Amino acid sequence: GQAGWMPRHSHAVTVFKERLWLMGGFSEEGHSLNDVWSSSDGGDDLYNDVWLSTNGSAWQLVTGNAPWARRRGFSLLAFQDSLLVIAGHAQKEFEGGTDGFLQSDIWQSKDGADWVEAAALA
Repeated sequence: GQAGWMPRHSHAVTVFKERLWLMGGFSEEGHSLNDVWSSSDGGDDLYNDVWLSTNGSAWQLVTGNAPWARRRGFSLLAFQDSLLVIAGHAQKEFEGGTDGFLQSDIWQSKDGADWVEAAALA
């Protein structure tokens, strides 16, 4: 199978509701990401995307822009029927460049698409 997301590192993966979930990370170009992908089968850009899979080979984009800051090096947990995104390293953009900063927040979701900030400072 072919995954739908772009190459990345420093992302997080967990098992939740019998599906694999992949979120966030850092792109080849060095950008932060915040997309969320899930599967039941198993540039300096950071991401905040979320993906899911039921078999690990066929993946579905859940959200391409979760409300938490694009980040890498964060913790992703499945706990008490929720997904939790905890802390990590985000990238703040400013005129003339970017500056990395550490996060201490916790975000919670029951479905990977709708997120609530559970704690601003963990």
